[in-house]
Amino acid sequence: MSEADTLEQQALKLLTDALEQPSTDREDWVRKQAGDNAALVSRVLALLEADGSVNAALRTGGAKRDAGDAPPPDRAGPYKITGMIGRGGMGAVYKGERDSGDFKQIAAIKIIRPGVLSDSLIARFERERQILADLSHPNIARLFDGGALPDGSPYFVMEYVDGEPITEWADTAGLGLDDRLWLFRDICTAVRHAHQNLIVHRDITPSNVLVTKSGTVKLIDFGIAKPHSDELAEVSEAPPSTKSLASLSFTPGYGAPERAQGAPANTLSDIYSLGKLLEALVQNHPPNADVAAIIARAAADNMEERYASVDALIEDLTNLRTGYPVEARAGGSLYKFRKFLSRNRLAMTLGTLALVGLIGALGITLHEYNRAEQARHYAAARFEQARGLSKVFITDVYDAIEHIPGSLEARENLAGIVRDYVDELAADPNAPDDVLMDVAVQNTRLSDLYGGLGVANFGDTETSFALLLKAEEALNRLLERSPDDVHAIDEMAWVKRLKANQEMSYQLDMDAARRTNEEGLALVERGMTLPGADETKLFFRLWNSRADRVKILMYQNDYETAIAEARRYRDELAASEYEEKPRRRLSRLAYFARLEGEGLSDTQHWEDSIPPLEYAVEAYDEILAENTAGYYYNLQKMTALNPLVMSYLKAGKGDEALQTSKEAVRIAETLREGDPKDAASRAFLATQLEMDGRVESEFGDRDAALSAIMEALDIRRRVIADFPDTAGHRRDLAGTLKTAAVVYQGFGLHSKACDALHESMGQLTLLNTAKALTNVERDVWIPEVSQQIANYSCPSE
Repeated sequence: MSEADTLEQQALKLLTDALEQPSTDREDWVRKQAGDNAALVSRVLALLEADGSVNAALRTGGAKRDAGDAPPPDRAGPYKITGMIGRGGMGAVYKGERDSGDFKQIAAIKIIRPGVLSDSLIARFERERQILADLSHPNIARLFDGGALPDGSPYFVMEYVDGEPITEWADTAGLGLDDRLWLFRDICTAVRHAHQNLIVHRDITPSNVLVTKSGTVKLIDFGIAKPHSDELAEVSEAPPSTKSLASLSFTPGYGAPERAQGAPANTLSDIYSLGKLLEALVQNHPPNADVAAIIARAAADNMEERYASVDALIEDLTNLRTGYPVEARAGGSLYKFRKFLSRNRLAMTLGTLALVGLIGALGITLHEYNRAEQARHYAAARFEQARGLSKVFITDVYDAIEHIPGSLEARENLAGIVRDYVDELAADPNAPDDVLMDVAVQNTRLSDLYGGLGVANFGDTETSFALLLKAEEALNRLLERSPDDVHAIDEMAWVKRLKANQEMSYQLDMDAARRTNEEGLALVERGMTLPGADETKLFFRLWNSRADRVKILMYQNDYETAIAEARRYRDELAASEYEEKPRRRLSRLAYFARLEGEGLSDTQHWEDSIPPLEYAVEAYDEILAENTAGYYYNLQKMTALNPLVMSYLKAGKGDEALQTSKEAVRIAETLREGDPKDAASRAFLATQLEMDGRVESEFGDRDAALSAIMEALDIRRRVIADFPDTAGHRRDLAGTLKTAAVVYQGFGLHSKACDALHESMGQLTLLNTAKALTNVERDVWIPEVSQQIANYSCPSE
């Protein structure tokens, strides 16, 4: 080997290591490592200068840096080279155009130049290529292809991003603070996606976050990114003298403090860089206290004081945008109360004033109500005053704020006060009938608040069911005294309905649900024969209980009976002469049409299911025309859209399936954004994203499909983390994993598909052992997953 070849080999090795050092320290580091070898120093510094020492040249777009006159190749695989994007000491990025005749595409093509193919450089190049292959997100520059040129130079083809750094673009576009925060949130979702795939970017800076002319933000340059496990291994295996240099690849001002001490990069390092990026993005727009708190939390010097995950950072950004308390702010109860008032000023002005009086009055009068007999007369008058005030607050004020998006926090504050009050009432063995009715009604409302089906709730299903049992107990006491009290029968029928739904959906005890449903129907039928029935809601209870019966039959896999009864009830309701508001009748007709269509879709009668489902959707549209923000009717419409998407999909109606799927996702996102603390709305969104991923995989875009399915899985897992003991959430995850496997396999991601199937089978097996599966899940899902594992030739675990 000649002296020149030896020098070049040494220079390339030192160059590879130098690129892992902070850009401001590289020259001193090279001189120290090369010692007295002036020729080596000169050659490495020349390569660094050509490469662009501070900012890496090998990007997907941006300014050109010419560093030599080597002619570009004519083509790379099916791509014709049309121009230069940038050149560095290690290679170049070219602009290319696909001209293979199948379709047109402009791309960025990254090539290592001949003569620098050291083992470490090739490993670094291949690592970047694999990282991009593993990532699929609308805000991350995509990998299209890869290979090697005839001379052996490796290359890969990626999305061409014609954009400018996020800070420059925001200034040029004249963005205000709110728009800058929303742009920043997009890049956070990209980093979250990388972290979910165990990739740490390690160099999040404005120059690595580009914004296109259309306003789409793109995270680029994964050249120094690494799987977190590789980073830890490199640091732990490095010799003591070099450990401090093993992970110093970052841009000064954006790298976390621990990186300068030689600590390995991790997700918290990226969060620090995000905090610094946000600080730079809003520097010309003085942030308010909430924004300042978010920046301080993300960019805290102490790792333990930062957000624990990008999810937590995104949640605070969402809280800020929707008027909820920012967790980083650590504000007290007054701060949280002001936040609620700012969201609901008009609805809460009088209610807030009443709350102060309610708390004091209940404390005093409940004590006096339970005092000795000689004070009973005086206490009774005070008790009636407080009871009247509490009923106004629990019913009128509760009703006024129940349908306000974001009101869950306020109702949660009410819950503790009301529960104590109701328990005190129920404790009196001599409580009169009207007090027992109060106990039942208020426990029923509290049950909805804690875990009611079809309403925004806290996700505490156990407490919700326990409150229904308390309501049932109070009504049993009342009906023992007055068995023909039609109002008590009406309320008991409602409690039975809610109880049957929870036994069906939460506890999966179909036998118990059917018994409770039959008890409720019997009560309704008897109550409708009693005097005063017209003054109650028994007619509505009848149809509600009949709808529940159809759902229970479906859960028991008796679809033939369920579909037949849904059609019969629908015809009977249409012919009924009972006078009621047109909107209510239309809503009930839509509900039975939806159940009929859902049953047909579940049994794979795709074409037959479309007409009743379309009728249901059109009916809900007519109702929502009067109130577009109605939670219940938006939920019902979304529930009808879900099986309709599958029916369109299976019937080969791709355009209809895509359009319907997007509408369902939009509704689900609106429901979640309206109340981010609502446990149910998160599950709804995951369900719609799962369906959207399935549709996109067959009729739409690969990246959109993978992004949707991965977001659905992420939501499922976060809900389980919040409610680990709720079996229903694990069933939902098993179903989404089953769908994910189909999507992954369709795009050739075989190992991901098998991993998803094995995880799904693990969840289903665990739930089956605990007797927490429906008949359909046990008899259909488990065999289907088992067959998919065999069809995909998945290795056994």
